Amino acid sequence: MRPRRVGLRPLTIALLGCLLPCGAAPAAEPEPHAWLENGLSAAERRRFHHVAIGSEILPLAWLDALATADGERRFRDDLGRYGFLPDPADPHGLPIGLSVAEGGDPLLPAQVVGITCAACHVGEITHAGRTVRIDGMPNTLFIEEFSKGLTDAMAATVEHPRRLLEFVKRLAAERSGGFGGRRPDGARLAETLPGFDALRGGGELEAELAARLERAVTKLGEEPAMELRGVSAAVRAAGAEADKSWRHLAGELALDARRLAARARSLPALARESEENVARGLEELWAETIETGRLLRGRVALLRRQMQMAGVRAVVGGPGRVDDFGFARNLLFTPADMRPVDAPCSVPVLWGTAGVRWQGWDGNNDSAMGRNLATAIASGAIFDAPSATSTALPRNLAAVEELASRITPPRWPEEWLGRLDGPRVERGKALFRARCQDCHPADSAAPPDRVVPLAEIGTDPARAAAFAVPLGGRPFAAAIEETLGRYRKLAYERAGVDAAEADRFGGGRSERWRTTGGYAARPLPGIWASAPYLHNGSVPTLDDLLRPPAERPRSFAVGGRHFDPVRVGLAVDDGRPPIFVLDTTIPGNRAMGHDYGTDLPEADRRDLVEFLKTL
Repeated sequence: MRPRRVGLRPLTIALLGCLLPCGAAPAAEPEPHAWLENGLSAAERRRFHHVAIGSEILPLAWLDALATADGERRFRDDLGRYGFLPDPADPHGLPIGLSVAEGGDPLLPAQVVGITCAACHVGEITHAGRTVRIDGMPNTLFIEEFSKGLTDAMAATVEHPRRLLEFVKRLAAERSGGFGGRRPDGARLAETLPGFDALRGGGELEAELAARLERAVTKLGEEPAMELRGVSAAVRAAGAEADKSWRHLAGELALDARRLAARARSLPALARESEENVARGLEELWAETIETGRLLRGRVALLRRQMQMAGVRAVVGGPGRVDDFGFARNLLFTPADMRPVDAPCSVPVLWGTAGVRWQGWDGNNDSAMGRNLATAIASGAIFDAPSATSTALPRNLAAVEELASRITPPRWPEEWLGRLDGPRVERGKALFRARCQDCHPADSAAPPDRVVPLAEIGTDPARAAAFAVPLGGRPFAAAIEETLGRYRKLAYERAGVDAAEADRFGGGRSERWRTTGGYAARPLPGIWASAPYLHNGSVPTLDDLLRPPAERPRSFAVGGRHFDPVRVGLAVDDGRPPIFVLDTTIPGNRAMGHDYGTDLPEADRRDLVEFLKTL
């Protein structure tokens, strides 16, 4: 069994047990949104939201210049439609869950944007005209649509001369992150050029530039895309080989700048420029255009290939759900080991995990650093499977364990969501002790390591069953434990982590993985803020969960943020067009099982839900 080589991990998978690293905090600023306090200070919150973990999605300058696939607006202005929460206080204007750091690819602009765990683990709820955010709460990020939207936007940019010219002109205007710093004459010339249609309908010089741009786009589309860069020696060698064809193409597309400069009078903006300045500007502009088109096309080809490698999405996750281990199997190992991606799970809460040894919906790992390295790779870190090297940042990934341990379950805000009914709470408390406490202790100080077998819990088996499918003739748990162990070892060596520091990063954990054949029972603090329910997010409210499976919704809208404080969970009938409809009749989505308490009469069910608000 030989892992395959890949570069940038696709954005279509979510964060494997995602926990966020910490780093340097920016200067104190007023909080732009209302927060329900649950353990983090304002400074810690800023670190939580934007610190890089090694993810390298695209250069910041590209994000600033990129338009949506339809060309109607800037792509960065469209991030909210995928579930990203805006953060007006961020100095780069990025939403929560995106970071800016120095990238590892020497061919790209230095500052790169990456995904952080906060993209999935900072949530927001709205009720009675008020919106509040909660750290550690699941977010409704639709990672699959984000990946597709970003890929389509970059493809539309590089596959049409008008869009490519617009992109290069916007890069030229970005003095801090564009190409003006290294090619100032080309950037200045780019800003003076009209749009592509005006260029094509202009004078002799303009028309020739337009024709050459059309030819360049055609040739770029015909050449093999260069995908592999950075990380390992093997990848760098492969990139050097691929670069040969690009150097040949660059020569074939070379622009006769001197000849064109002699005709620059046809562009009024260049009338006062010397022929030498015009020639230099043309050379720099053309070099930037060809190089940018080449890099864009390489990134598009890479993302498309990796999405194909990730396998068939037999069940679409939708907002706030993903089949993390299904994607991991298909991307980290050989094509022979691929299987359908059919077991999407909800993003888990971060609070209440500090004392839990075995993590995951099925209690499948005791691997803090392995899990966090997988998080970085899943978030877009560049990695090379044969060498097990990556751009993940182990010190930041280790720091998250301490930071996450201070995220506390949020208290029910009575002044906003309604006062608790004392008598109902007391009656519900008695019911909880009689019906629920054996599996879900109300006190999370010493959470048990209990996994309930599938035959007993009866919930959708897809996740537990998929993890149990062998890989290469041995348990998948053993394969992923070995593979992530290799990544951990190389990440420590690359970062200069010594043995004492590595022991501290491990936090006394064994870094083991196991197959359990069931789902883990967890304490329920903050359960009110973790809808939808069950491991696959197939039940919208606690009230629905306490009803027989046949009475639970067959389908409901997800992706919205409106809260139902009576039934406790998603307000699925808020009158807004659904972002995504979850069909619970599909295997993998089924709202079956966990029929504990479903025989309670209406009054008792209301009492128990009232008590669950207090945890």
